[in-house]
Amino acid sequence: MYEEIPTPENAPLWAYLRIVESFYRDDELDVAMQAAQDSFKKRGWLEGSWTDFFNTLTCEKDARDASIRHRVDDNLTIELSRDASEQMYENLKEAALRARALVQDALGFEFVRPIIITIFLPDAPLPYISSRYGYVSHKTHVEKICLPWDVAWSSSVSPVALVHEFTHIAEYQLALGNSIPQWLSEGLSVYVSHEARTDRCKRLAESDKKYEHLFSTDRMNGVLSSRDLRKDDPALVSAAYEFAGNLVMWWVERKGIKSVREAFKRISEGQSTERAISAAMGMSIGRMEHEWRESVMAGESGSRT
Repeated sequence: MYEEIPTPENAPLWAYLRIVESFYRDDELDVAMQAAQDSFKKRGWLEGSWTDFFNTLTCEKDARDASIRHRVDDNLTIELSRDASEQMYENLKEAALRARALVQDALGFEFVRPIIITIFLPDAPLPYISSRYGYVSHKTHVEKICLPWDVAWSSSVSPVALVHEFTHIAEYQLALGNSIPQWLSEGLSVYVSHEARTDRCKRLAESDKKYEHLFSTDRMNGVLSSRDLRKDDPALVSAAYEFAGNLVMWWVERKGIKSVREAFKRISEGQSTERAISAAMGMSIGRMEHEWRESVMAGESGSRT
């Protein structure tokens, strides 16, 4: 049962919302929403990234309120609207089981934490959240994949999206929750989803300098992390996903997936990401960027489609 947040009367709004965040991490969405509304009454409406957080909470809570939880097995649950057809659930279940198995096989990895797949309602306010195409939320006791209704409904998009998000969960567990660069996180997910293609990166790099700059991992990280660019230049963000996936593909073609696993192991042990990746690759990040760029522009990489 929710009780009013015991915060000092003069506390700023963010102090209240940090407590709301803790309820959200525990996946106690009803309590988190009540606490958020109590915070607004005391300190007024929120701004900036907190707006995105509240809209995300709204999407998840609305979905939970209108959904049935389908237990697929001991470690997988699907949270789907009561209005969804039985066929939609069966298709989603089959795609989820295949995606989980594919990621485990690709990475030589086994998921150990429970996973919930939540499908947002058709009228969810997705334009008002930054991760409108789907995301993973690392909760206290479970991993949670959230997908838009139209993505879950699509027989062509849903399997790819699920592989992508399951890979993000694997990355988090392989790194033991330690931070990994965006280019590696998104790049590995694109690679495992079989979306990486060299020819597209080459064409983009030749078409505009802003894309050629994506041969820099720092630039990729900046683009992939930018909320503003997701709204203002979605083509650049999409290209950053392409380049990140291609870099990971290039890495795997030369060193094997075990080298990527080695980098994650080093990160899990507390090494800096730059040192971990350089050690696993056998070269500096700068050298890696240079050799990868040369390979792409020569059309030498990218056998996968």
